[in-house]
Amino acid sequence: MEQAGKTPKTPEQRADHAAQRLAKELGLSAAQTAQVRELHIVRYKEMEAKRAQLATTDKTQRHQAMKAGKERYEAQLKQILSAEQYTKYAQLRAEKAEKHKGHRKAKG
Repeated sequence: MEQAGKTPKTPEQRADHAAQRLAKELGLSAAQTAQVRELHIVRYKEMEAKRAQLATTDKTQRHQAMKAGKERYEAQLKQILSAEQYTKYAQLRAEKAEKHKGHRKAKG
């Protein structure tokens, strides 16, 4: 969901932003940051391709395909991060999901 008036970012730009955010939140090393950036580039390109490919399929199939991609991403990320960093990442993700859930209830 791109915001009105903004030009869509390339997968590389999005990967840079995501890697820098994770580096700041989790205290990643330079090597980890580079690995996370590459992982995000691959993930974003895969997501774009899947979005186009699955545009004509039903919502359930799209959801399953995206969920499988997210699981692959999580497994690869877990290999890059230390156990402590991954635990913190999971905690931050859970907090974000909880916050998002609260916003959805307020709107609905």
